[in-house]
Formats: sequence, structure tokens, C-alpha cells
Amino acid sequence: MSRILKASPLLALLLSLQAAAQTVGPKGAAVERVELSPVSGTSGSKLGSAPSVSPSLSPATLSGTLASPQAPVPAVAPRVELPAPAALPASPVPSPAVVPGETSASDETVLETVRGQPNRLGRRIDEARRLWAAPQDKTTDVSVDAYSPAVARVALNIESQLAAMAAVPGNENDPLFATISRNAQGFLKTIDGHIKSGAIDPSASIRASASDPEQPFSRRQLRVGIYPVAGDPLHWAHILIGLQAIAQLKLDKVVFVMAGDDPRKPEMTKAVVRHPLGQAVLETFAPFFAYSSIAKGTDFDGETNIFRILSLNPKQNLDAFYLVGDDHYKLKNAKGGDDTIPKLEKNRFKPELGFNPRYHEVSVAFIERETDAQTRSRIRTVLDVQFLPQIEFEASSTAVRKHGRYALMPYSAYDYVRRHKLGLYGIPAD
Repeated sequence: MSRILKASPLLALLLSLQAAAQTVGPKGAAVERVELSPVSGTSGSKLGSAPSVSPSLSPATLSGTLASPQAPVPAVAPRVELPAPAALPASPVPSPAVVPGETSASDETVLETVRGQPNRLGRRIDEARRLWAAPQDKTTDVSVDAYSPAVARVALNIESQLAAMAAVPGNENDPLFATISRNAQGFLKTIDGHIKSGAIDPSASIRASASDPEQPFSRRQLRVGIYPVAGDPLHWAHILIGLQAIAQLKLDKVVFVMAGDDPRKPEMTKAVVRHPLGQAVLETFAPFFAYSSIAKGTDFDGETNIFRILSLNPKQNLDAFYLVGDDHYKLKNAKGGDDTIPKLEKNRFKPELGFNPRYHEVSVAFIERETDAQTRSRIRTVLDVQFLPQIEFEASSTAVRKHGRYALMPYSAYDYVRRHKLGLYGIPAD
């Protein structure tokens, strides 16, 4: 039977993990660390690397002591093993006898107790696994086992990160998790269709940083999003915009260009800290996202850095899509200087920036924030201009930094700050 992952019910169950985790000790299994390790065999800024899912990037990280060996529970594909943590001693209370394949009178799997207490946390995960195995309405569900491997891994990774953040005190009942899940899985479903039709190839590689090695040429024209961000920190709106750009524009991948230090923004976290944090987060979304250090140590704007990336790929057929908010969809900025479109047009004719019209194209995709198609005036330009719909929730790095809105962060970012004792954003050290 095809295993179906239904985002909203799954999150509804996992949001209760914090309360249930209190039965397994002071820390509780629900808030154990989720390790988001870099992909084995890859280095920081390489593109086209295949992702791998650590066993800790799964509901197992939140499980506690779960399955009784006499009563196995169907697992979602890819299979998620839920072992008992070694740190917990065997329960002195014997579990009720269960005939293999049968359930208790309440039609639930009988789970071993934890430290003599009812295994409520295990019950929650058991219920979630039953839900995953049950057929659901295909208009809203995500069939993970039907996905291509890269999409399936990222889909499960996202659900694991949302579940882990939902277990952080103060986030238990935040409805934002269900919204993020629904949007992300919808974009991934479209991306999966593009991969299977051959429209995109996320494994394709380009040089995104000067430290990257030379990459083999692709015979097809690559379509790559270039997304300049400060990333202080990266949040779920950044992630969803990247996935949406791949889905709607049929991009092979999106390169996040982390900004360098800006003397005009003295409160911004220094690049020496911000870049490794952003890189660690982006690696958990490989091969769809990649990190670029090209802005580090410079004050170049995004409209210049896109051409600097093109200069690293002088003979690769490449259509680079500049991703930027539609507050830049105008000819002049607030100071009277050129805004995005005239900057990109002029930079195409600067040989020192490395644009090669024989191999390169530059397009721009504006992310709707302030205007819509009915109210904006069309700007005449030789560039291919696209628009991406607005993400359906408000998000900003400021909300994380100043207001502790941690639900906006991928758990990989939260966990990195905590484990490395960075003292950022009010996140306590591990």
C-alpha cells in the first residue's frame, strides 16, 4: 500500500509532543537535539550534491521508547526506524502480552512503559505513523513514496524540522507550522513533476563561489535563481520563496548569496558568524538550494554579484534569474539612483563583470510584497521579467532577532545557534 504523508494532521499530532514529553524526564525525548549534518562527501559551497537524511532528521528524534517488538507498526516509505534511546533503562513494569499482529482492546498498539509511566509520547508517534499509513484525500496529501528521492528526502526533512521546532517550549500550538508545511509540500509536489518530466535537473552544478572547483559543462541551458539575502537569520519565507521559484520558473536550483558586512547596518550579525550559519541551513535543502560566499568581504550589491557568479561560469549556458522583492520594481530607488532593472540592464554591458552574451542570459523575478498585477505599471525592459506570488504569512528576520519569533526559523538554524553557543537572537546555549 502506498504510504501517504498528510501534513496538517501530522503536525496537529506532533504539536502535542511538548506536553507528552514530560513523562520521559526533565528534558523529554520531544526536545532532544535534531542533528542536521552536512551532506556526506560535500564541502560548503559545492552545487549539485545529493542530500542525505540523517536518522535524527525524522520523527524518531522525537520518539522516546516506542514500538513493542510484538506489535510492529507499518512505517512510511522511506522507512523511519524508531529505536528506543539507549539512555533510558528498561522499564521494571512488564508490558501487557500482545499476540503478534494484534492490538489492545482499544485497537491501539500496546507500547512499553517509560520509567514506569505510560508511554504517552510513544502513543503520539504511534498515532502519527498510523495516520501516515492510512489512505487520504489525494487533493491535499503528499505521496512521499511516489516522489523522486531528492524531493522525498527534503519533504521529510521539512516535516522533521517543523516537528522539532514545535517541541520547543512556547511554540507548541503555533498554527504557522501547518501553513509552512502545506506550502512547502505543494511546491515540492510541483518540483517533483518537473524532475520526472526532465524540465529541471537539481543535480546540475555551477560555480557559485570563487573557492568552488571547476564544474563540468551541462549540454542544456541551466536556469538558476540568484537570491541575495542578509540571512540574519534565514527564515521559512526565504525557504518557501526559493522552493516557489523552482516550482514556478522551472529553475534547476536557487543559489542564496549571503550578504557581506555592511557598515550602514552595524547591528547586523558579522559575516564570519552569519555565513556558516546560513550555509549549514542551506545544506539541509540540497540539492535544491546552494550557498554562495561571493559577497563576503565586499560591499557589492546583488545586481552586481549576479554577474560575478556568471563570470565564474564563462562558457556555461546559463539563464540567471535575479530574485528580489517587488519593492524594487521601479526605475529609481528612494535616493534617486538606479533600481534593479536599470542596474541589471547596464551591468550586462560591463565587460569587467564577466557577462558573456554568447552563453549568458539575465532574467528577473520580483516577489510580490507591495503591489499586484492590477496596480503596478509595466516597466519597459529588454529583460525577461516574472512575478512570484506573495508568501501567505508575514515573516522577517527582525521578528526572530528582536521578538523571539522562533517558529519562523528552520530548526536547523535554531539548533546551530544553540549548539555553537553563539548567543544570537536570544536563543539559549545547549
